[in-house]
Amino acid sequence: MIEQDLLLLFKGTCAGFFYTFISISGMILIAHYTIGKNFRLGLMAALGIVTIQVIWSAIALLIMMGLIKSVNINHPSFSLIGSAILFIMAIKIYRGREKFDQHDTLSGNPLKAFAAGALISLVIPIRVLGFAAIFAAIRVHTTNINEGIFPVIGVAVGSFLFWLIFSLSIHNSKKMISPKTLQKFHRYAALVLIIFSLIGLLQQYF
Repeated sequence: MIEQDLLLLFKGTCAGFFYTFISISGMILIAHYTIGKNFRLGLMAALGIVTIQVIWSAIALLIMMGLIKSVNINHPSFSLIGSAILFIMAIKIYRGREKFDQHDTLSGNPLKAFAAGALISLVIPIRVLGFAAIFAAIRVHTTNINEGIFPVIGVAVGSFLFWLIFSLSIHNSKKMISPKTLQKFHRYAALVLIIFSLIGLLQQYF
């Protein structure tokens, strides 16, 4: 039982960390706060993003739990649908472009920084579909709330680790993230989703 809980926690951590790669607008916001204001405000904005990502992942998990009760979760088509969704999202992200010259005026209030991070994630409810697709691909199959809390906690841990590393990198470099680097993150984000998609496909044969 403990091993199963730890496995769910690990899967949630991986999902939270790697899925955060698609938060390009969040990276721009945090970079502006970290360079334009200070590291603490950048971290507060990151916590706002993490909070909403946890909410999206919890909603996705509840959807998954509902599907588990109504369909055969082990049917091959279940993972195939999740993999297909991730592949489509990867193509969209690879082709996507973010405005680099945004967030020129930022508040020095920590609560407003937190709210700014939360808002930038709140306007993208499609993340629910992304988390559900990832959970399907890596087989996060929980049947009750007690089990479901572990992958959600994992998402929080993974997402926070990503933003902590990102914020520290920006803070130490003292340089704003460049458009070229931003384009690289687009490619990394697309690659991450493709990898999750392939995991879902490979699990049909192994």
